[in-house]
Amino acid sequence: MSPERGKRDASDSVTESSCENRCVIVVLLALFFVIGGCAPAMSPLKAGLLTPTTDLGGIGVEVHLGDGAKAPEPDALERLVSLGVRGRGRPAGELDALRTTLRQAVRAGDVATEFRERTIRLARERTPERIVNTPGAAIDTRLTLSLQEIGLVSRAAPSSTDESLLTLVLRGRLQLVRVSDGVELLARTMSYEGEAKPLGVWTADGAREFSGALVPAIEAFAAQIIDEVF
Repeated sequence: MSPERGKRDASDSVTESSCENRCVIVVLLALFFVIGGCAPAMSPLKAGLLTPTTDLGGIGVEVHLGDGAKAPEPDALERLVSLGVRGRGRPAGELDALRTTLRQAVRAGDVATEFRERTIRLARERTPERIVNTPGAAIDTRLTLSLQEIGLVSRAAPSSTDESLLTLVLRGRLQLVRVSDGVELLARTMSYEGEAKPLGVWTADGAREFSGALVPAIEAFAAQIIDEVF
């Protein structure tokens, strides 16, 4: 064998070995990403499924009290309305009476209907999306808000005895679902905090102050949701 031929054979052998090594590395990397779970997960909660170019079609809006439409309204209100005071120095009966007053104010305000109507109006005013407001009409996307808390919460430190001011809070779970295949395009837990006032101010005269603050709070929370989605 000539020296030149030997060099070529050695070079070809090295080249083939390098190619085989590269192939093995590529295969191992692919297995690592697939088996190890390192490949990007197409979770409906990940950013990117809802983009500025997503065609939402006709959008229906639903608002529920509690975790879903099937919850009976009295039970939903029982869990929904909160009064976040520790009760130091207050009889239990007094706190129960205050919670009942707040629930009555929420029920009288027809919060679910108010929320839905304001969300639809703001969506139509602020976005080019087609909002469907006809019962039973076909829709392509469903926007659902499950209200999980409406109430008064103290923002004082847990160790503090100062409960002089309570903040009006609304909290809910937002979902945007494509109707054709049930894919969840967006899911968020959102909250709104309004004014802080003494408990006695909130609950005086049948919770008049609390009732009066609900409508602007619902308006502000609905606007926050529209900004988040669209």
